[in-house]
Amino acid sequence: MNTQNNKKVKRYFLTTLDKGLRILDLFGPERTTIRQAEIAREIGIDKASTFGFVNTLIELGYLAKDPTTKALKLGPKSLSMSFKFQQSIDLLPILKPYLDRAYDNLNVTMDIGLLSDNKVFVIYRREAKDTLSYKMPTLFQELHFTAMGKAILAYLSKSEIDDYIARANFAKKTENTLTKKRDILKDLNITRSRGYALNREEYIPGQLVIAAPIFNLQTDKVIGAVSFEFISVQISIEKVESTYSEVVCKLANEMSNALS
Repeated sequence: MNTQNNKKVKRYFLTTLDKGLRILDLFGPERTTIRQAEIAREIGIDKASTFGFVNTLIELGYLAKDPTTKALKLGPKSLSMSFKFQQSIDLLPILKPYLDRAYDNLNVTMDIGLLSDNKVFVIYRREAKDTLSYKMPTLFQELHFTAMGKAILAYLSKSEIDDYIARANFAKKTENTLTKKRDILKDLNITRSRGYALNREEYIPGQLVIAAPIFNLQTDKVIGAVSFEFISVQISIEKVESTYSEVVCKLANEMSNALS
């Protein structure tokens, strides 16, 4: 794009809209509430402007404020947009029949997640009948916490992995959470060599997950992952791996081929 076109695009760029959307983007499953002062600091705007943005988003239903604590969280309009995003994913009608068929045969909890803007959006989930399951967020901002995230992260380029490591939140979710760079990189190397990722109660205590990457074979780029979820009181991680590794990889390959 030449300089003249750049200036033309810039002229129609609405900085106020940009700031409003950046405020909404601060929220996620790891950060469900935020203070107004935090917004001002992280977006880089003064308190008066922050007050204006926040109150406008509250009036429009995109944010909600706790009347007691004054903490802000996403409002019903934002949740509605997230739901519409999931329903409008073009890839879901292609991938859904493959997961449904596997679910009918195996009766285990399964998820399909897609990579978007360095986050994993869970676009489809089937829960095993007559078993304990966890209420999972529809968005994962930290990839190394989850099997789906690791299955995707392992197949990104070296520069993309380095960029992720540089900005990742290494706070512990459980006693098993990987919090050191060398441990995460080692886990990603193992994941890439065997073709699937494991989560050993690293995100939620008692939760075991195995996941395999989904690719766009035309570009040879990883675009998502499919996962099988279990609870540790019912099955060991060794049994999960020996029983389901080939199955989840075969399912991921079928999905990748279908997308092509």
